[in-house]
Amino acid sequence: MDEANTEPSEPWPLAAQLDPAGSASDEGEGSEAQVVEELVEENREPVFVDGRLICVNLGYAEIPDFVLQDYAASAVVLDLSHNSLRSLEKLEGFTVAEELLLDDNLIDDDAIFPHLPHAHTVTLNKNRVSTSWT
Repeated sequence: MDEANTEPSEPWPLAAQLDPAGSASDEGEGSEAQVVEELVEENREPVFVDGRLICVNLGYAEIPDFVLQDYAASAVVLDLSHNSLRSLEKLEGFTVAEELLLDDNLIDDDAIFPHLPHAHTVTLNKNRVSTSWT
């Protein structure tokens, strides 16, 4: 990936399946979220659409290096729900991230949350966190 280019190395084909208003095309079958979820499930790889990186249910125990290299500089919303993440260490590379969806992982009280200056929303539902983080 060219260092000057902040876009992912390959555009994801979802845009071709959505109309300009962001809804599913072809008889209106489902919402954009449903279309994205189905495509992630079918392809078993991350989906990047309009600044949102969806890595749901991909079996990640940690964030893969290729995800950092290809998407960290441009992902405003990062959805890593339904994986097996324990460590949040690699999140520090997502410098423009504003929303982090980390539901249903294996994150516990020992996880160290990196400083992300733009993050304003973090969800940690269904993890192993028992205390509040400050």
